[in-house]
Amino acid sequence: MSAGIQMKNRHCKTAHNQTNIIYDGACPVCSAYVRHTDLKDSCKVNYIDARQCPDVVNRFLKQGIDLDEGLVVTTDDEVHHGADAMHVLSALTNRRGVWSRTMAWLFGTQQSSRILYPLFRTGRNLLLHILRRPRLNHNK
Repeated sequence: MSAGIQMKNRHCKTAHNQTNIIYDGACPVCSAYVRHTDLKDSCKVNYIDARQCPDVVNRFLKQGIDLDEGLVVTTDDEVHHGADAMHVLSALTNRRGVWSRTMAWLFGTQQSSRILYPLFRTGRNLLLHILRRPRLNHNK
């Protein structure tokens, strides 16, 4: 991970002219993925922990995007969710180190992302259930 990245970003607003990654900070898998993925140095990244920002969760939910169903990556005016977000992140990955190379390879095509992401999401949901952590959208 680039030295300038601060994972404890408490800002709850998506930044323009940056890549915004909105993830579930209470999910160990999501946090580890975001923490260990080495994005290209040219990427200006704004990390947003959805648990700290319920207004962001609600804003995306109003757009029909459920953060319980996948992380979100925004680039410029484009919103990528779930498998599509992982595919976008794979394109932004430096591919230095085993973790980044593996994740970039796994999610390097739209097809592989669509096949693998539901498995990752199911694992995340099961892990959150085992850890007794509530969904982001409590009223579901």
